Amino acid sequence: MNFSLCHHPWLRAAKYLEQQYQRVQSRPPNQAILSDEIWDRIQQLQHCLQIASRHRYTAAQEQVRRQLALSLRRLAKDCLHQAEDLERHESQPEVPTLRLLLEELQSLQDEFDQVDIDWPAIILRVRTERIILEEIDLGPFEIRLSLDQLGCYQPYQVIALDPCRPGCCDDVTHPHVQSETLCEGDGRHPIARALEQGRLGEFFLLVAQILRTYNSGSAYCRLSDWNGSPCADCGDTVNEEDQYTCDRCSSRLCDRCTSSCTCCDETLCNECSSTCESCQCTACDHCLSHCDSCNESICSGCIHGTLCPTCFEDSQENNDEEIDHEEATSESAPAATTSPQTSTATPHAAVQPDHLGEIAVPA
Repeated sequence: MNFSLCHHPWLRAAKYLEQQYQRVQSRPPNQAILSDEIWDRIQQLQHCLQIASRHRYTAAQEQVRRQLALSLRRLAKDCLHQAEDLERHESQPEVPTLRLLLEELQSLQDEFDQVDIDWPAIILRVRTERIILEEIDLGPFEIRLSLDQLGCYQPYQVIALDPCRPGCCDDVTHPHVQSETLCEGDGRHPIARALEQGRLGEFFLLVAQILRTYNSGSAYCRLSDWNGSPCADCGDTVNEEDQYTCDRCSSRLCDRCTSSCTCCDETLCNECSSTCESCQCTACDHCLSHCDSCNESICSGCIHGTLCPTCFEDSQENNDEEIDHEEATSESAPAATTSPQTSTATPHAAVQPDHLGEIAVPA
């Protein structure tokens, strides 16, 4: 076989691939194993859900439940695919020739702008153009095929080079990519056959085509929710233009979970709002006080000094009763004593004669 000098950079890769395909064909069919990554993630999410439930973090519970459900579906799908791979082992295709592998590697340079091999990691990498779905720029992606993992289930990763993540899921970089793993959908069998037969160019084109398409029914996160974030109270995804922000803790809220303080009109989330126990209105902690008598939470519109309306009325009634009692006591006190101005007649006092002390005036 004659190769020109321009073939030499890829000849080493073609020879390595040929050896890998020979190894795969001679490998016993019972070596297929599930990745520990997805199982570890399920256990981690279960632990997070227990903590969120224990502390009654409603928004966190909703978000973790969604991620756990997706991870469990992925595990079930992986198990099904592993079973299909084992059943298909008896009909393994022939080992691709060195010429075919070399031609496939060279064809990648005509289809993709950037193709290279990371030999320390033994990874063949191609870079896609920027992926734009429904006016959302997800950035370029790098498809990384682990050459030493050929024959294993999904021996490649999809890496976002300029990630645009949705607000609801930190590990999603594309509607069909979670934790750098592609949801292949209907492309599962064509991708597997392309890898089994050494048709690397077709494999990378199929993966890139899935990245350029969108299926809302199998998406980890819908594009309509991409620019949103979860409501802090109910966990539903809210678009940026429909979001409200709590003036106290800056949590993002949907319109259904938003309330406002009746005293200062600040927007509040569930955690930052309280209820006046007198008028039952919503108020923030800043506008609430505690009654000095019964310690109930009272808004600034209901409190009388330092008392709630009920305790204030009770105190007023007590004051009125004390005043009435004092007035009644003061009115009855003079009837029990003799007036100091009242004189008493003395029975032995001398009686003065008429005209005593009068002087006759001459005519």
